[in-house]
Order: sequence, then C-alpha cells, then structure tokens
Amino acid sequence: MNPILRAAYLLNTLTTLFFLLINFSCSQHAEENSSLDLETINVKEAFDKKEKLLLSEVASNIEYIPLETNEKCFIDNYARIAIDKDFIVVVSFRQIFLFDRISGDFVREVGAYGKGPGEYTATTHQPFDAERRIIYAVRGKDILEYNLDGSLNRTITSPFDFLGLTFTMINTGIYASYMPNVLGDSPEFLFLFDAEGNEVKVVPNVNFYEREGKLFNFYGKEAEFYKHDNRNYFKEIWNDTLFILSPDTLVPHYVFNAGDMSINFELRGKQDARDLMTDLLRIQNIFESTDNIFFSFSHNQQIYAAYHNKSNSETKISNYTEFGDNGFVDDILDIGHLVPQGISNQNELYGLIIPDSLTLTYLKKGEPYANGRSISLDSNPVVGIAKLH
Repeated sequence: MNPILRAAYLLNTLTTLFFLLINFSCSQHAEENSSLDLETINVKEAFDKKEKLLLSEVASNIEYIPLETNEKCFIDNYARIAIDKDFIVVVSFRQIFLFDRISGDFVREVGAYGKGPGEYTATTHQPFDAERRIIYAVRGKDILEYNLDGSLNRTITSPFDFLGLTFTMINTGIYASYMPNVLGDSPEFLFLFDAEGNEVKVVPNVNFYEREGKLFNFYGKEAEFYKHDNRNYFKEIWNDTLFILSPDTLVPHYVFNAGDMSINFELRGKQDARDLMTDLLRIQNIFESTDNIFFSFSHNQQIYAAYHNKSNSETKISNYTEFGDNGFVDDILDIGHLVPQGISNQNELYGLIIPDSLTLTYLKKGEPYANGRSISLDSNPVVGIAKLH
C-alpha cells in the first residue's frame, strides 16, 4: 500500500486517532494491557482445568422446542437463531424462517434469496436486532431491514464500496460495519454510516501483513458485535480485547487471556493459518447478562461453552465429552446439553440442538414436546431456551 495513503488514513482526525491508539494498544496480549487496568478473563487457565458445567449454575429452568419439519422450512446446516417474545428466528445461508416461540410451528419465510426487488443476496452473521425487532440481510452494498411480518421495512445503502456481513446499528440511525482485512493492506477497520447512506467515520486499520503466496482466505465471522445494558460491544478474533463501541469512542472493556493458545494477527497471512488456528482458542459468540459474560470457542474442531462470573471474576469452561461439543449439562430436566448462541431480551439463554446420533437419545427423554411433536434424525433442530437466574 502507498505509504502516503496509509499515513493519510492514520492521521484522519483527532477522534479517529483516538480510535487508532485504543485499538493499537489493545491488540497486544493480555499481560501487555495491565496498564489499562482491565479485568482479564483467564481463558487458558480455565481451559486447563475444564469441568462439567451444570445449567442450574446460571439458569432456573429450561424448555425444549422441536421446530416443525416440512418441505417449506427444512433448515440448512450452520443455522443461527435468535429468540423474540413471539418468534424463533432461524437464519442460514439462503434462508430466513420464523417459527412460533411456544409451539415451534413454522410461521413464514422472511424475504427471499435472489436479485429481484426486496430480495437478498446474503444473510448476515448477526441477523436480528431484538430491540427494533428487525431482521437484517444484504444485497451488495445495501442493508435490507425486514419486519417480522415479512415486509421490507427499509433499505440502507452503504456509502462504502464494501459492506461486510458483520454489522450493527450502534444507536438510532448509525451503523457500524467491520472490514475483514482479507488482502492484508486494507486501510479501513470499521465503517460508520447513517441510515441515509452518509459516511460518519472511518476507523483506520493498524494491522497489516504480507500474504504468503497469491491466495487469500476468509475465516468466516472474524468479528462480532453485541448489545447489553444500552451499550454496544465489539471484538475481533485477531485481538484479545473486548471493546465498548459508540459513534465517538472504542474503549477496552475486558481482555481474554488465552496465553500461548491465543490467536493473533501474525497468523492472518500465513498459508497454513487455518491449520495453525485449529490448535488455538478461537473465541466466538460473546454475549452478556447482568451476572455473566458468556462465550464459546472452538479448539480441535470442537466447540466449548464458557462463562465468566462478573462478581467473583471466575471463568469456567465446559468439559462434557459424551457429546461432540461441550455445553452446559442439563441437570434441571436431564435432557442433553446446551451450547448457547445468545441471550434474548427476556433474559433467556438459547441454543440450537441438532438431533444427531449422539444427542437423539437424550432429546427423546423430553418427548412429547410442543403439540405432541416428536423428533428423529431427519427432524429440524430443537431449540433449547433456559431462563437465567
């Protein structure tokens, strides 16, 4: 990249420089952040002493809702869900489905995959705004906002040439979109723009790398946003710091210390980065309640559920090897286990359970479910919803 162009981005404005310095200072390992007096989530320490996590530690009850299965609503792999007071929102690559929150009955498809009016070309990594009750999808540089009744609420066109699949509305009318540095020389880190498509701010990137060879890799969801207590939070997988995000500031909140198992930006351009990351702790799906910060991470192709207790600063990581992934063991109804995907506005921890050969026996302990629905290996997933203390 041209040095003059890079310097221009780094010296954009004093406010942008503040973003830059905060981001730069917190891109190092946790031990280097001690001067910021941040609380540390000791992931490596907890990983070394993994334990069975009981659901009753964080929740008072749980319900299981098998989703209706038919040719109109068969859910693809790698689906993401969100829980509304009335609906279960299920999103995969080319699907946006609504199911009834109580019965699990299929309600409707929202939008459609395609290039026609009101159609989307991609779903997003974080598709549901629970406060506004809006489902997001994208078409090129456009954000499509769908209402839960299936109608198109509005279309927002990004002023930038690139719109990532990871974005959020950080306050009324201001959107933030993450820019994955795929080629190694991207000058942008975050884009901020308003609902009219006007640029608000560009947060510059400070991490650059040389690619090994001509190939480049995407790593799925490389960053994530979440909301809690009227604040917005942001974390990138290449960075150990969880930030509080507003239109004017990017302030460190917590540091995830994975020690020698942490993922850092030096890996980003390596040809064997995917293989190297397999043995490291890729932290993902972060969300927060009044008492805990929940998260999960992948290691050696397994998913581990974890949480950090804010009051006693204790971090726990699951180790329940009877299943392929490691979730909270249901000691309330004695049905399976739960790897959480998020927290609803009703203070509910929720996750999606695939009825494969390892879990089907345990799930059948709960039959019959809503409307007498039973499950089999060919069924749509089961949604687990646990009410937090």
